[in-house]
Amino acid sequence: MTLTDQLLQILSGMAGFSAPLPQTVSVTEPADVTLELDVSSVDRLSCSFRELRLSVEAFRRTEAASLKKWADDICRRVTYLMEQLGALELDPTTGTVQVRSMPPDRQNDQTRYYEIFLKTPGQLTLRRYRAVSGAGREQIDLQTTHELLQRLIPDLVQTSQRV
Repeated sequence: MTLTDQLLQILSGMAGFSAPLPQTVSVTEPADVTLELDVSSVDRLSCSFRELRLSVEAFRRTEAASLKKWADDICRRVTYLMEQLGALELDPTTGTVQVRSMPPDRQNDQTRYYEIFLKTPGQLTLRRYRAVSGAGREQIDLQTTHELLQRLIPDLVQTSQRV
């Protein structure tokens, strides 16, 4: 059973779940890929989550430069979110690449954007933020359909394995 199948099976059993503090759901596939989702609410068709984390065991010994290729592959492949993604910064000393919405969604005095951090050893973190003019930024839940997760998770895994 794939990561996506496992996750959707768990989410199906959580229909009706809603809590102020997210519940972490973790699934692993035989290829040593682990997905963790901090779930805030679930219904029959969608869910809200605070953070998605992906750990790819085969990527553990990869150099920081390969993270840039992973980030570029994600930006090319994941084109169906609310904003387009673009790689912003590679920091070879810390072994991280930052990817963000480019451009972010701007409405009135608010800006919303996705942020992905890739770091060695084979770790990906996806979050969403809202920034209000003059008040800084805050992390907000990502709201997505189960159908979008069926596309996003395999795309994130496949891009990590092409590096």
